[in-house]
Amino acid sequence: MVLKSIFSRDILFRGALFFLLFLLFLLAGVSLWGRGEKYLSKSMAKNMGLKITNYNEYAALSIALMSEGKILWTMELGYADQDAKTPVTRETKFGIGSVSKVISATAVMKLVDQGLVHLDTPLSVYLPDFHMLSPEYKDITVRMLLNHSSGLPGGNYRGCVTDIPWPDYKDIVYQSIRQSRLKHLPGYMHVYCNDGYTLVELLIQAVTGKPFTDFVEEEIFIPLQMTRSSFATSSLPEGSFARAFHDGWTLPLEIQNSHAAGGIYSTPEDLVRFMAMISARGNVNGTRFISEASLDAMEQDQTAGTFRVIDSNFYTFGLGWDNTYHPGPGSVGKKALTKNGGTLMYGAELWVIPEENLGVAVVAVNAPDAVLEVMAENIILAALVDKGVLHSMPKSIAKKLSSPVVPSKAILNSVVGYYASYSELFKVTSLPDKNIQIHIRNQGKWTPLIKKLSYQKTGSFASRDNPFYEFHFQEADGKKYLVMRFLKGHYFVEIPIAQHLQKTEALSPAWIRRLGKEWLLADEIANSYTFYFSNYPKLNIETLEDLPGFLFLWQPGDYLTLFAGSEQDIAYMNLQIPINSGRDLSDLEVVRKGEEEWLRCSGYLYRPLETIPYLEYGTSMQLTVREQYITEWVHLEKPVTGANIELKVSSDARWKIYNSRFKQIASGRGSTSIFLGIGKETYFLALYAEPGQTMDLSLR
Repeated sequence: MVLKSIFSRDILFRGALFFLLFLLFLLAGVSLWGRGEKYLSKSMAKNMGLKITNYNEYAALSIALMSEGKILWTMELGYADQDAKTPVTRETKFGIGSVSKVISATAVMKLVDQGLVHLDTPLSVYLPDFHMLSPEYKDITVRMLLNHSSGLPGGNYRGCVTDIPWPDYKDIVYQSIRQSRLKHLPGYMHVYCNDGYTLVELLIQAVTGKPFTDFVEEEIFIPLQMTRSSFATSSLPEGSFARAFHDGWTLPLEIQNSHAAGGIYSTPEDLVRFMAMISARGNVNGTRFISEASLDAMEQDQTAGTFRVIDSNFYTFGLGWDNTYHPGPGSVGKKALTKNGGTLMYGAELWVIPEENLGVAVVAVNAPDAVLEVMAENIILAALVDKGVLHSMPKSIAKKLSSPVVPSKAILNSVVGYYASYSELFKVTSLPDKNIQIHIRNQGKWTPLIKKLSYQKTGSFASRDNPFYEFHFQEADGKKYLVMRFLKGHYFVEIPIAQHLQKTEALSPAWIRRLGKEWLLADEIANSYTFYFSNYPKLNIETLEDLPGFLFLWQPGDYLTLFAGSEQDIAYMNLQIPINSGRDLSDLEVVRKGEEEWLRCSGYLYRPLETIPYLEYGTSMQLTVREQYITEWVHLEKPVTGANIELKVSSDARWKIYNSRFKQIASGRGSTSIFLGIGKETYFLALYAEPGQTMDLSLR
């Protein structure tokens, strides 16, 4: 759960941010329309880009528009290196995150064209040692990995992002998957899943005998002349990439070890070459690069005919694509293929309208990816104006609510209750005036999310304070869902965001006994990129009186709902929400380490705080790392008169110090001495080192 909130996108707030940013760009005093630029699309990109870099001086962007298979214009804003004040150029590489998935899916389709892989053949045919705890794993096909319908729990982010390459990542993920259950039957529905693409890496390696990264280099980058595209398997040359900047520091290169899911570094110009191939229906300089049949398969809405809760027009997954008919350009009659990418520090957007031979690539560092989505959509719509396909930009819809109606008691009773997504817990309550209110749970407290939603003739609930959002409740396949409909400029999007939780049997005595304990992250690897951020290492478990049988694991801004009931040593993921709000789930398991009970969830181990060693004031301690990747924790006595914690460790060992609220107050590498302030505060020290390394500690 440590990285879940970092990597995952919350649909509710992305939607709100999208519209607010759209209004910002329209109303903040700088016109979006072309003034002094040949192209409306370029003028718009410049004005929006300047707003981003003015808002965050460390943001840097690079953009390219493709028309008729060629670059129509490019634009670079900001610095590739903040320290050296080196401007971004057309050759500057950026991490493209999940845009990599489209390229990875293309790599698979190359093998399909060669007859070496068949989309509807079970994965276990190609990986004979593949298995899961659910027997239905045998039904997972190659297609299901590419279109997010495999039923895998989600994403294993432990060691996913590091500051040096970690080749063990894909094997760790593979081992974790083989110890996991499916969250739904293969093919039942489509839920965004990174781990499916890690299996794609193993599939391609098994079929070709080559590492996945080598295969993509030879079969895609070289033929398409994407000379500035690569994986960071052995870092990247200094000066070749845009550097991330955080909290006053220039960060090292962000290494995405999930190569197929998000590991490519590229430039907009290289991405134009990829888009040109798509628009040319697989032809590159008169040579067949990929078959039209393979492109057709990639561009087909894979979600049609599967469980979707509602007939949403958003996130119509293709093979690799997020949308095969994005509703923005779709509202003006144009089929747009889109893919979003976001990592810890980078963001990217790839949008293509094949019938118009038009596409845009936007990449950035230190900029919210929701902003890039607004930018890419508006650039490609403006490009349609530039081409004369549209007379003008689509006009935003003026959203007004009709007079509310009074709902019956039966309607109110049917909607109140608790609803959960993969990272959020909601409570819907009725008010005396026949309105409803939605609360969200955060750090053990309920906070009003949207107040006073009144009932509409359409059967939805909406607030006059924010009429751009409507909520309704949908029964589907024996389950109930909270569905959100919101305005994105000139069109609406409707998506299920949470599933209703029903009362069940009470918890077993074993789980009740564990509720009073505290748990600390125990196996973050030493070179994790999270080292450069202030993370929260504690796992909190709580229950709600109204929902006996459920456990809720939380860290700030992140709630995971699990059903335990009468089980003794496991709590099960039990949400089935298509599209995005049901991603990244996991069972919670008890793992016994000697006489201690540890917990495993989402690929991470957590140890009981009560068993970590205690270092008293005026004493010393020597620790030896016992096990690979296991964090050594020490509880430090309250330094009432102030104290220094002295660490003598190897030069590559890392450490973090937290206060009693587990707020990170210091971090570093190698031996050091740190003063702990006067007061009643207690502290915790976390040490990350290799097995066999010895550490000397003293508190004086």
